[in-house]
Amino acid sequence: MRQTSEELALVKRLVELPYLLSALEVDKHKIYASNFKMKSVYVDYLDGTQKKIALEMYQSKQSLKEHHIKIIDSKPSGMV
Repeated sequence: MRQTSEELALVKRLVELPYLLSALEVDKHKIYASNFKMKSVYVDYLDGTQKKIALEMYQSKQSLKEHHIKIIDSKPSGMV
């Protein structure tokens, strides 16, 4: 069965989002370790962005489920 461009874009986005969450988490740790004034403003903004990404991930997973699409990690378990 051939996937539509919409389905492929959805899968691509779902693969990218966890990396974005990780990058934001790293940024938050750097902000905590910095000498910025008003750190809480930056961290609150990143927290809000992370919540939006988590919601998008949830919605994307639901959409994949509706289209009966599964993402399978093809990397052997011993590889890094």
